[in-house]
Parts: sequence; C-alpha cells; structure tokens
Amino acid sequence: MLAAADFEVGQVATYKLRLAFGPWIERMRTPEVQVAAIRSLQQRATVEVRNHFRIEDDGSFTIDTALILARKAMRDI
Repeated sequence: MLAAADFEVGQVATYKLRLAFGPWIERMRTPEVQVAAIRSLQQRATVEVRNHFRIEDDGSFTIDTALILARKAMRDI
C-alpha cells in the first residue's frame, strides 16, 4: 500500500505492546456495557488466543505492533 501511494519503505520494526486494561478503557472512554463485552470475550477466548494476546487476569493484554519508516519516493523529472 505504501508503494502504491508512492512511498519507499526504509526500516520496519515489530514489537509487542502491553496495554493495561484499566487505563486503556479510560483513555478510550469505553462505556461500561462495552467493558463487560470485552471482558466476556477475553474470558471465553481459546487458549491459543489467550496465549497470543497474553491476556492477564485483570484484562490487560499485549498486541503486535509495527513501526514503519517510509518516505515519499523521489522520482526523476
């Protein structure tokens, strides 16, 4: 997609980002009904999903993230 938008990709870094549940739902201003739905989904998640997202007892979890350094392609005129 970046190439299609005329960008050249330089560096790509991937890492895991832990999100503490309480501060995350506060920051997102998540309504209580949605908080309950998230917790329900977390509790019913398969072992594979719980392990991948490292879901903790308090609802905190870890997501896969990427940082992409790209610049607008320089084209000959």
